[in-house]
Amino acid sequence: MEVYASDMPDVQREQWMWTLRLGAEASFRETTEWGHEVIKHVVILNGAGLAATASAIAANVIPASELDTFSHVLGLYVAGLICAFFNMIWRWQISATEGERQLSYIHDFALDRKPIEQSHEPFINRIYVRGITYILLTMGFGAFICGSVFFVESLRGSREASIPDTSGAIAYRFVIPDGSNQSARYPAIPQPLTVETSNKR
Repeated sequence: MEVYASDMPDVQREQWMWTLRLGAEASFRETTEWGHEVIKHVVILNGAGLAATASAIAANVIPASELDTFSHVLGLYVAGLICAFFNMIWRWQISATEGERQLSYIHDFALDRKPIEQSHEPFINRIYVRGITYILLTMGFGAFICGSVFFVESLRGSREASIPDTSGAIAYRFVIPDGSNQSARYPAIPQPLTVETSNKR
């Protein structure tokens, strides 16, 4: 037997209306916030990967033999950003659609057009929604992980990346002068030290 709003006592009907409105607002807010947080992290990770790759290219530490690999790395990071973008559009569309359908159902319920037993109808199939969401998220995180693995392996095989840049380093040489008679000023050192500096190029 289906129960409509007019079949309920006033107090029960008001409680149902309040519960339905609260549920619609909470569902929209929590779904949107969850989607934004997860997608934000996917964007941050893949964006950081792109920045690291660009820095490695600018520093000229990539051997010519690894340029093809780095083009794949860039492609993976870009693919991760694209997955995050599509996931953002998908979650926003789902949240907006379900919110509109919930408000429409509340309106129909209040006018005795739909029974309380149909309160689940505004929600889209959870398996379908979550399946696509998790697939896009997995693709985004997977693109970041694969790109990072290729990036690290390429740098490990780069001779340029393993040689430190010493063009601007200063080398210090300590010289003990011969015939110095000031050793009493340095009880721990037999003779005083002078410092000579030279730029190693």
